[in-house]
Amino acid sequence: MKRTTTKLADGRELIYFDLDESAERDTLDRRVLEPVDSQPELRLDLATGDWVTIASHRQGRVHHPPTDACPLCPSADGHRSEVPAADYEVAVFENRFPSLAGRLGRCEVVCFTPEHGASFADLTEDRARLVLDAWTDRTERLSALPGIEQVYCFENRGAEIGVTLAHPHGQVYAFFLRSAADRQDARRRRHAPLRHRREPLRGPAGRGSGNHVARGPGRGALDGLRAVRRPVAVRGAPLPPHRRVPDLTHLTEAERAEFPGMYLELLRRFDRLFPQEGGNRANGPDPLHLRLAPGTEDRRAGTGTAPGAVHGPPVGGQAQVPRRRRIRHGLLRQRRGPGGRGRTAAGGRVMSRYLVTGGAGYIGSVVVARLLEAGHRVTVLDDLSTGAPGAVPAGAEFVRGGLGQAAALLSADYAAVLHFAASSQVAESVRDPDKYWRNNVTGSLELMAAMRNADVRTLVFSSTAAVYGEPERLPIAEDARTAPTSPYGATKLAVDHLISGEAAAHGLAAVSLRYFNVAGAHAGHGERHEPESHLIPLILQVALGRRPHIDVHGDDYPTRDGTCVRDYIHVADLAEAHLLALEAARPGEHLICNLGNGEGFTVREVIDSVRRVTGHAIPEIVRPRRPGDPAVLVASAARARERLGWRPRRAGLDSIVADAWAFAREVTG
Repeated sequence: MKRTTTKLADGRELIYFDLDESAERDTLDRRVLEPVDSQPELRLDLATGDWVTIASHRQGRVHHPPTDACPLCPSADGHRSEVPAADYEVAVFENRFPSLAGRLGRCEVVCFTPEHGASFADLTEDRARLVLDAWTDRTERLSALPGIEQVYCFENRGAEIGVTLAHPHGQVYAFFLRSAADRQDARRRRHAPLRHRREPLRGPAGRGSGNHVARGPGRGALDGLRAVRRPVAVRGAPLPPHRRVPDLTHLTEAERAEFPGMYLELLRRFDRLFPQEGGNRANGPDPLHLRLAPGTEDRRAGTGTAPGAVHGPPVGGQAQVPRRRRIRHGLLRQRRGPGGRGRTAAGGRVMSRYLVTGGAGYIGSVVVARLLEAGHRVTVLDDLSTGAPGAVPAGAEFVRGGLGQAAALLSADYAAVLHFAASSQVAESVRDPDKYWRNNVTGSLELMAAMRNADVRTLVFSSTAAVYGEPERLPIAEDARTAPTSPYGATKLAVDHLISGEAAAHGLAAVSLRYFNVAGAHAGHGERHEPESHLIPLILQVALGRRPHIDVHGDDYPTRDGTCVRDYIHVADLAEAHLLALEAARPGEHLICNLGNGEGFTVREVIDSVRRVTGHAIPEIVRPRRPGDPAVLVASAARARERLGWRPRRAGLDSIVADAWAFAREVTG
């Protein structure tokens, strides 16, 4: 993390926090402040019991953008905001409230992301860790100020309390310890009849004569401390689930690595339990619509009403929910008429029915778990040749059988099929190619025929980046040359061709997802292949004492440490992509998207991560290179971001390894 401290034109402190240590930031805000007329009004600050004035708009101490734009978005031509940079990762600036100055403490605004339509729950784990580092930095530095007794860090759900901006941000409050007499005086004035309170603006500047507290009429930010917010940490408060710490600065490195994933999962579960249906219209669209997939609209065009494609009433045959509402909230309705396939649950949620082939396997079982969490009905079809019946999540209907039995299961009640069933061992495919052509290609052909006969017209196919073979350029995009180097990759590519033909000839709505290495665990579902061939589970076996060392095949590649670089994706992120693909599927189109973190990790970086997470020494033995192993395999996920609205939220390697380690210990007892 790189920390850059700067000064705004009015002298307030601004700090940029960047993941990139080489990031360059201007150390001075050179913009000229323009005077702005202010029409103040009086209001009672309930935190202090004092009368203060608030401006009906931002005063001249800030660069106020047009009324239909956001003051927390990055600055651009014609849009001067609080943050002078054209882009940022995390930005923190001082927010001068007269009611705080000199008596209560200090307030700072923390901007989590430049994307106006995002939320904290949309951050990746790396970005969430950066926010945690910013919180920790501010806690440490503000706590060192004379007299500061408490520092609060929280995400500000402004739309829920009706006073702040919809842009994803939080605040940090540093409070002085008030004397008992001062607190008693404030309580007396707060509860006294209005006529007995201090006359507003009487006497010299000082108590009761502040000139700016909040933008627009209504409750101020300090009042919001008594309203609905998401507290993150308070000095002296417990941080579940492990131990009590005095504040964020006392977290160990392992706890810092674990915190972002834990907190993000908490927020996402919170959002699933309590979807935001209301909002403060004065500050922009309903928060639900501000969480639409990135790329569906210009986030920085303003905070007015979103396009009619999102907010407009349904037309004939259109589903009666916004088109881009995400399945993770349990609100997905496939693009069918109001009387289509699915049933309405309590609260108006529409539940669909899905067939998941290979749902007893590693990835399939996690996708099933996510569908069930979203409130949908799921049937799992798996012959258990590599899957395990115990891996099928509770609540799903399980049918043991091959793809040929899909015809007996499918009916018009099913909204879509998610297809994971396949033989998937590269080395085995070289020894026994017939098995792979029969299982993967012939089986998929039978499945698509069954779908056509049952009028199930949506398919999400779990493909593989092995279809590309040796890459000609990196990162690998979807238009790269396909030249698989194994029968496994060749059969997956053949199925993609079958799907394209089915979409063109019969109007199938299909999405194929291609990816390299999947790891991690979710909701008690993780990797348990026999035999195991994937790197992270193999290294974890060393930590568990099940194998003496890990083999490193080649340490002389042209990479940063001489070992191969591979793209890793958390299985929960992969599952999210499959659910989003259900929304993105369009009749007659076969959409192909690559998935990955876009950077990759070396073999030695993976080994070092396992050492950090498990605390075990991992002996390694360097072996000769394996024939056909490329130095670097990294996928570009740009199309997935654009078409699916997908971003990996658990991209941190330690987080992936930690989840895999927890599952491995659970399985081994």
